[in-house]
Amino acid sequence: MEPRIFKFGTPYSEMYHSLAATPEDEAFFLHNGVLQLCKRGASVKVGIYMYTHTCTLSESLKSFFFKQTKIENDHNVSLSQLTAC
Repeated sequence: MEPRIFKFGTPYSEMYHSLAATPEDEAFFLHNGVLQLCKRGASVKVGIYMYTHTCTLSESLKSFFFKQTKIENDHNVSLSQLTAC
């Protein structure tokens, strides 16, 4: 079976119908749990979206140093919060 690739923003309903186009496909994707993921995703949002934030080098450095200073001043902050932007 060929992989099914969908672009970001493709509605879950469209993905579901594409994946369940034939009885064999529907059985395969039900068994793998993919159709259930489409149903669950559709109950929350329309489609898959890519959430990214691009920032300039200066924004990244400001964010990094601000968070590092906060960690040095507040020992209760976890190191996982030290991220760029």
